[in-house]
Amino acid sequence: MKTTRRKFIQSTSLGFLGFFLPINSFGSPLVEKKLSNKDLAKRLKIAADSRNNGDLRRSKRIFSDIIEDYPNDIRAYDGLRKSLLQQKFNELEVLKIYEIGYDKNPNNKDFKERLAKEYMRLVLGNKKFTNKYNNSENLLKKSRTFFKQLKDEYPERKEY
Repeated sequence: MKTTRRKFIQSTSLGFLGFFLPINSFGSPLVEKKLSNKDLAKRLKIAADSRNNGDLRRSKRIFSDIIEDYPNDIRAYDGLRKSLLQQKFNELEVLKIYEIGYDKNPNNKDFKERLAKEYMRLVLGNKKFTNKYNNSENLLKKSRTFFKQLKDEYPERKEY
């Protein structure tokens, strides 16, 4: 088979075009794999942007992945809280997320403060959620003990 100049130019130009065009850039699962390789600040920014654009499902998934990778960072918990509260009736889920975070990080003052604030919001906000929360202790008393502990541990912080 004889190669003509026209066939040679066509085959080499298609080869160069295929070399410069990435094949794997069109699938969405590969985009998610690229997200896991980025550092924490970029991942948090992507999740917050998707939440602000209204894609709450993607935002919650990215924040949950960040929590799995970095369980000591409070910013992912706060972002997941914002994503959950944009939908209605997720106050108990928010409380459970902060309780899980506090269980993983009992010595972290930020987790203790956020959990105490969530207890206060739940008790002072809506009584039907307080009744759904199966706990015999008064949540306001729990919140007060957390803030008292924080005040004793950090006397220089006036917000406690």
